[in-house]
Amino acid sequence: MKVADLNGAVSVEGIAAYRARYAKVFADFPENKAVLLARIAVGNVVIDHERVFRTPSSEPFEVAAIYTITDGRIRRVDFVK
Repeated sequence: MKVADLNGAVSVEGIAAYRARYAKVFADFPENKAVLLARIAVGNVVIDHERVFRTPSSEPFEVAAIYTITDGRIRRVDFVK
């Protein structure tokens, strides 16, 4: 599992690092949630357009998460912010 910003360097590598990253996000923002706005699936790539809310009072922001799937598992996620 790898996570990167689109066309950027890999920022997370390995499932343990991925879990640690998101454990910290939810510890820092316990009300964090993402709302799926749209999904496109082509072959082994899934692109989600999401609106992310860190807290009920903060401004939401949008991201595109591009998932590459191999053997039924997410192997890479590239984010566009």
